Amino acid sequence: MNEITYLYKTDYVLVDKEYKPVEDLDTCYAKESVVECLQENYTEKEIANKMSILEKEGELIYDIKLSLKFVSMTSLPKEIQQHYIKILNKY
Repeated sequence: MNEITYLYKTDYVLVDKEYKPVEDLDTCYAKESVVECLQENYTEKEIANKMSILEKEGELIYDIKLSLKFVSMTSLPKEIQQHYIKILNKY
């Protein structure tokens, strides 16, 4: 098996305001999964706009009250990226 040495900008994680993951490190979301999460509260047009922001800026506020946001794995602080790479190489 090949070792993973980098992350994809099209994979996203849910983090708090300090960019700490709020779920297990083996949990990441593809674009389609982020869209599914957004469908609970937004119209298709709003979702398209939010996904455009996420793709351009690398992060998107998901829950203001809880200070949660989706962040591209490549936009995470380098230390957290290294943790993800380490975890992904275990699988």
